[in-house]
Amino acid sequence: MKFKAPAVEELKNESDVEQKLIYPLLTAELPYGLGFAGASVLTKHNIRALSINKGRSTKSYFPDYLITQQGYPLIVVEAKTPGEDLVEAYREARLYSQEINALFPAGINPCVKVIATDGMIFLAGNSDELEPCIELKLEDLIPASELFATFVEGFSVKAVSHLCEKYDALLKPSYLKKPRRIIGGKALQNEEVGHNSFGANIAAELGHIFNPSSIEDRIFIVRNGYIPSKRRERYIDPIDKIIRAAKPPSEADAKLIEDTANPSELVKVIARGKVLEHKVILIVGGVGAGKTTFIDYLREVALPRDVAESSLWIRINMNESPISGDEIYNWLRAEIVSGCKRELPDIDFDHLDVVQKVYSVELARFNKVQGRLLKGTPEYNLRLVEELDKLEADRHSTAVAFTRFCGTERGKLPIIVLDNCDKRTLNEQLLMFQAAQWLQREFKALVILPLREETYDNHRERPPLDTALKDMVFRIEPPMFQQVLVKRVQLALREIGAGQSGSLRYDLPNGYTVEYSKTDTSLYLMSILKSIFDHDKYVRRIIVGLSARNIRRAMEIFLEFCTSGHIKEDQIFKIRRSEGKYTLPLYQVSRVLLRMNRRFYDGDASYIKNIFSTTQFDARTNYFLQVLDT
Repeated sequence: MKFKAPAVEELKNESDVEQKLIYPLLTAELPYGLGFAGASVLTKHNIRALSINKGRSTKSYFPDYLITQQGYPLIVVEAKTPGEDLVEAYREARLYSQEINALFPAGINPCVKVIATDGMIFLAGNSDELEPCIELKLEDLIPASELFATFVEGFSVKAVSHLCEKYDALLKPSYLKKPRRIIGGKALQNEEVGHNSFGANIAAELGHIFNPSSIEDRIFIVRNGYIPSKRRERYIDPIDKIIRAAKPPSEADAKLIEDTANPSELVKVIARGKVLEHKVILIVGGVGAGKTTFIDYLREVALPRDVAESSLWIRINMNESPISGDEIYNWLRAEIVSGCKRELPDIDFDHLDVVQKVYSVELARFNKVQGRLLKGTPEYNLRLVEELDKLEADRHSTAVAFTRFCGTERGKLPIIVLDNCDKRTLNEQLLMFQAAQWLQREFKALVILPLREETYDNHRERPPLDTALKDMVFRIEPPMFQQVLVKRVQLALREIGAGQSGSLRYDLPNGYTVEYSKTDTSLYLMSILKSIFDHDKYVRRIIVGLSARNIRRAMEIFLEFCTSGHIKEDQIFKIRRSEGKYTLPLYQVSRVLLRMNRRFYDGDASYIKNIFSTTQFDARTNYFLQVLDT
C-alpha cells in the first residue's frame, strides 16, 4: 500500500489525524511510509496506561499508538488536534517511553523513538534526548523529500527491527535447565511409576470393551453399546452458508449421515444390490471418528434383514497387507478367499463336491470337451484332478470363483471393505488406492473405503476416489465422548455383574498383597467415571482436546488413566470404602493426565505439552510470541 498525505482541510480533529494521516503513514510500504505491519501498531485499546510526571502533576497516560516488533515496544506515537501544543505532546510521549523502558532490566531500553504530530507538523526523535532531531511539515511527506527520506531511514521498520535481535541476546539467559533436569541423573529424571495393579487387572479383564480389537469384540460393542452421532444443529442460515462455502471437499462433496443409528442414506444405496458391482462407496470421517465401528454397526444392526441376507461382507485389514506391489495382489486374493470361507462356516470347502461347485464355471468347459470324451474311463478322474490342481494354483481364478460361488450364485452382492487403507506413508497409501482400484475392476463386488477427511481432500482426484459417484460419498462425525464413555462403563459393569464370582489381588508398596472381590472392580470404574465428570469443566474437556475428537484415542487415555501408578493404594481403599462414591481430587486427576506413567512431568512423554517450553538453542526469549509464530 502506498501512502499519500491528506489535504490540510481533511484534518479537522485528532481522530482525522490518527486515521487519515498517522496510521496510513505507519503501515504504508517503503519508501512511501514506515512499512510496519498492522498487527505491530497497537492502538489505545491495547496500550497499558502508565503514570508520568511527578507530584501534583502526576497523571495516568497512554499514547495514541505504540509500535512493537517481536514483543518489544519500540516507538511511541502521539496525535493532537491541529494547532494544539505539540511540544507538550512530544514531552509526554517521551516520558511515557521512559516509563516503558523502566519495566525492563537495567541497560535495556527498547522504546527508543518518539513521534508527535498535530497533522501539520511532525516532531520525531530519540526517547533519551530532550529535543526532537527531525521536524517535518505535512507537505514534506513524499518520497522525493530529503527530509522525509531521513525520517524513514531512522524510524521505519528496517531501522528498528535489528534492535529486537540485540535485546533477545541481552535478555536470553546463558543457561537454561528445566527443574526435572536438576534432580539426579537421567535414570531418576526418566523414572516410571508403572501401573497400579488394581487398574492393571481392569485393563486385562475389560480392555476388550474400551479398546476392542478382534471382530468378535467389535460385534459385541455395536450390538450392545453403539453410540450414534447426529448432525449438529445450526440455527443461523446466513452464517451456515458462509461456513459451508469455506468447507473442505470432504464436507462439501460428501453426504453427511444425519443419524448413524439409522443411516437410511447409505442403506438405500446398498439396497440397490447387483447394480453396485464394480462400484466404490467412500465413508469419510476424522481419525477415530468411528468409521470401522460404524461399518460393523451397519452390517450387524442397521441393515434390514433382506438387505443383509442379500450381501456377502468381506472385511480386509489393510494394516496387515504387504507394501510391495508384487505381493499385495496375491495377498488380497488370499484374503478374499478367507473372507468368503468365514462368511459360510457351515460349508466344508475341502469336500470334492463343494470344490467342484466353486469351480463350476471353469470346469464346465472341461466337461464339454475333454471330460465328454473321457467320461466313464479311469483317465477322466486323473484329468479332473489335474484340472482342479491347475485352477487352485491360479490364485486370481480362485478368488473370482469364491466370490461367485459364495456371493453371486447365492443372489448376494459381495461387499469388500478395506479397513485402514489410509494409515500409511504417502507412497504406501497410493499403493493401497491402486489395489482398491484393481479390486473394483477385477471383481463383481462393491468396494467400501473408509477414509480420513484429509486423505479424501488430498487425493479425491486420484483413482479410485475419482470414480466414486457423488451420491456414494458419505461422511460421519464422531459421537460425544462422554456418551461413549458412559456406555462402555455400563457394558463393563454389566459384564462384571454377569461374571463368575471370584477374587483378584493387588500389591501394596510395603509388599503386602490385598485380595478383593471381582465386584470391587465396578466400584473403581464408577469412581474414575465420577472423577472425570465431577471435574467436567477441566478433565473431560482435556481428554476430548487431547484426543482431538478421536474416540479411540480417548478410550485409550481413559484406560491409561485407570491404570496410572499415580492413583495410590490409599485412594483405592477410599474408593472401596465409599462404594464407588469417592471422587479423586482435581490435583490428583491433573497429575495423572500430566505425568502419565512418569514420576516427573516430561513434555516429550506426556499427552499434555508445554507450549512455552524452550531450550538454550532457541533464538528468542519472548516465548509467548514464539508460540504465535509457530
